[in-house]
Amino acid sequence: MTVEQNRYGAMTLRSTADRTYQVVGSEEPAIEETLARLSAGSEVTVTLTRAHGRGDGWYVAAVDVPESTSPPADPGATAHSRPPGRRGSR
Repeated sequence: MTVEQNRYGAMTLRSTADRTYQVVGSEEPAIEETLARLSAGSEVTVTLTRAHGRGDGWYVAAVDVPESTSPPADPGATAHSRPPGRRGSR
């Protein structure tokens, strides 16, 4: 992760092949919450889908955080619901 997730769900990711991806949101609230707990420099594996109509933007469809990077679980955390049809961009 190059730039941490902002309050709108956007962030910048860099691949191991040194390609930069501008993420504009997440497919699910749980994914957005997982990414929000990470800081710049964290290593994650993500599945991206193109955000059509958003230039070169991407949505995170799935995320896998290695245990060594994963922050401690917050037992009090709850998922925030989002109206149907919204895909993470606000």
